[in-house]
Amino acid sequence: APPAAAPRPYDSHHPRQAARRGATRRAGDVALPASLARLAAARGAALCLSLPPPAAAAEGRAGGGGVGGVAEEAATAGAGEARERALAQHGLRLEAAVLPGRELDWAREHGASEYGVLGDDGRAAKLHAAIEFASTSRVRAAVDFASAAGCSLRAAVPCAAGDVLLAVPLDKCLTSASLGAAMSRRLPVADGFGRLLAATLCLMREAPDDPRLSYYAAACPPHHFCEHMAWWREGGEAARVAANSVSYRRVARMRREVVEEGTAFAEAGFNFTPPPPWDSLIPQGGDMFLWVKLLLQTRAVETDQGHVLPPCVCLANHRSVGESAKVCVADGEVRLVATVALGVDDEVSINYDPEADYLDLYERYGFWDESAVVHTAEVVVPPAELEALLREAEAADEGGAEGAPPPSAIRRELVAAQAEAGSDPTLQAWWLPDHLAEAAPLLAALRATVLTPSESAQYARDLAAGEAGREAAARRLRSAAVQNEDAARARMARLVRAHLAGFENGAAGGASPHDAAGSFEPEAAVAAARRLVGFERALLEEALVALGC
Repeated sequence: APPAAAPRPYDSHHPRQAARRGATRRAGDVALPASLARLAAARGAALCLSLPPPAAAAEGRAGGGGVGGVAEEAATAGAGEARERALAQHGLRLEAAVLPGRELDWAREHGASEYGVLGDDGRAAKLHAAIEFASTSRVRAAVDFASAAGCSLRAAVPCAAGDVLLAVPLDKCLTSASLGAAMSRRLPVADGFGRLLAATLCLMREAPDDPRLSYYAAACPPHHFCEHMAWWREGGEAARVAANSVSYRRVARMRREVVEEGTAFAEAGFNFTPPPPWDSLIPQGGDMFLWVKLLLQTRAVETDQGHVLPPCVCLANHRSVGESAKVCVADGEVRLVATVALGVDDEVSINYDPEADYLDLYERYGFWDESAVVHTAEVVVPPAELEALLREAEAADEGGAEGAPPPSAIRRELVAAQAEAGSDPTLQAWWLPDHLAEAAPLLAALRATVLTPSESAQYARDLAAGEAGREAAARRLRSAAVQNEDAARARMARLVRAHLAGFENGAAGGASPHDAAGSFEPEAAVAAARRLVGFERALLEEALVALGC
């Protein structure tokens, strides 16, 4: 019978985690999880096999007819026999075989209402092998089947602060200098990031089996970004749920810019169609250019020789507080250097951006950092709203002291100073913290709109005292209540509630993970959108309570 709802995982966990539970923890072990075997038997489930195309099938590929090719065929045959035994053990059979990334298409075509993903997780072996890129290594790669991070670096031996944990020579990295001379002339020399992007795309086309590319396919495959807002399709369920979030709007704008950039690259001669196996790695609705862009945006390192993409270094996970290492470039190497003493199996972590808060990190990298101690959210405040409040105050002005600037000019200068500290004018957004909401720049700007004549005169004297006086005025406006404080807080409450109402409007409607075109949206993306909205709503509602509004 047709499914009552869109295909969904056989449990509520992240699809990658579902795949890991279905996967085995030792290369070559093909045992099937009993829970899914029982489910398949109870539901009469149909199973398809997801396999990459045989290496020998690619024309002209090395090893197809030599000893290596024979060994590979023998290994493939052995794995097939073991798989058949495992299936027979549970009374299951295969209906079809598909390429990786096409499993959901097959499920939909066959009217599936639930799906499960099984298979060996080969990342562990590939990541361990990638350590061979390093000239120095005191670490090991780890694949954690229970962790949301998935992969990490661990100390392999005891290390002291200052020890080089990992060193990858620049000639083992993907670099902006890797771009061929013909293509290099088409991009500005100063555009190191763009040149690295072009070099990566060209390498994927010209040498798809390059070991550095194979490493990133294992360490950071396209589905790794399914929770990143840039991967959400406009018009899809995740985008609809998060439509009122300023963070989502900022990333959606970035995605549109990436699309335009991809078009510009094509017009400049970088017209890129991914060859096998890359064409099978991109999920439905995905984009190869976007994946490479996100890969570089989240993992590239800037050096005095341009941007580089160093293998293995990206396995060090982020911590906002308590990181154990730092990245540096010295003597022609990208290095991870210990900042604290490490015991065997201690995790090697770094701080991706010391200035980023909880939502900044999700916006840029696509993960939630529980170690982040600074939490903020943004509200949209149309400039017309502030302008109306300023004009209302001007209408009540009776004029300032003789020779002093008019109160209207003082208010506007104070509001402008707060906007510079606490707003994003391109998105008409102001940030609010989860702690000390009374010190938010937005509230300070609203205080400026309700200053009494005597308060205006005091601030006028501060502003006349030069840069130091202007800074002192801005700080005092954020830290001290004004005589009409209740009016300022009431205005802020009205603006925040108007923004919160937008979340309620965005939550209305169906909850299907299919967009208007019928494309499937990963459940993890929709769950991430709901988490984003839940975080922002809770923070803004708590701010209202803290302000007595």
